[in-house]
Amino acid sequence: MGHWWRQADGLEPVPKQAWKFAGLRPANHPARRLALAAQWAADGSVTQRLEQWLLAKIASDDLEDSLARALEVQPNEFWSRHWTFRSKPAKSNQPLLGSSRATDLAINVILPWLWIRAAAGRNEILQAEAERRYLAWPPAQDNSVLNWRANGSSVAA
Repeated sequence: MGHWWRQADGLEPVPKQAWKFAGLRPANHPARRLALAAQWAADGSVTQRLEQWLLAKIASDDLEDSLARALEVQPNEFWSRHWTFRSKPAKSNQPLLGSSRATDLAINVILPWLWIRAAAGRNEILQAEAERRYLAWPPAQDNSVLNWRANGSSVAA
């Protein structure tokens, strides 16, 4: 760990044209997303916290907040006040994970992952609980990047 820079000469950077920042809220900058993932990885307990979250008795109206609490990381002096590595500090602290991002993660990653883990372990009770939470999850905010057409396909806005 910490030796990635030795391999940097052989890496091809992602071309600037591939990055689309127009319309992106500063709090959703990729650097902040990577900072959050790095804190989860460094902590090492996110899998255990998610498993405990699935086992806990949680009312449908508390799913979003309870997941956000399970995914919380310690406030980081730098990332709590910066949008990017080069940005000036924000006036107030900003969490690395907000409720709308927690919903995106729940529906697209966490609940399907917990369901398949329960299915692989033949744990029908946990599998049913993952399904219940998925179906009971409050609706997400509209995503301006995707438009759903009558034919059901998504295209960039």
